[in-house]
Amino acid sequence: AVVSTQSTGGDFIDIFSILTTLFGVCTSLGLGTMQLNKGLNYLNEDIEVNTNNQVIIIWAITAIATTSVVTGIGVGIRRLSEICFSLGMVIMLMVLFLEDTWYLLNLFCQSIGFYFQWIMQLGFHCDAF
Repeated sequence: AVVSTQSTGGDFIDIFSILTTLFGVCTSLGLGTMQLNKGLNYLNEDIEVNTNNQVIIIWAITAIATTSVVTGIGVGIRRLSEICFSLGMVIMLMVLFLEDTWYLLNLFCQSIGFYFQWIMQLGFHCDAF
């Protein structure tokens, strides 16, 4: 039985898809906001973990996302992705150079070796027995 998108069944599927996407985005935004608020509180105890600060964070994220979407893929989303990549590189390099660099590089090499040593066994392990 094929459901046409121009029928009542198609309308139900469209509405269901929109609602599930809406709930998924809202859940991610809410959980991310609480985590960001707690992280800011950890860095600076003057920033309280409360609803007012979380509403401000939601407004800021929404404003950034709206600006990025309105300016289009060529400008807004590209700039946002470049900023996120640069910030990620800065954080990675800070962790690398402000922590025990020799230990982190040794751990990286050993982890790559462990991965290649066990890739076949772990790749086909299905925990059947």
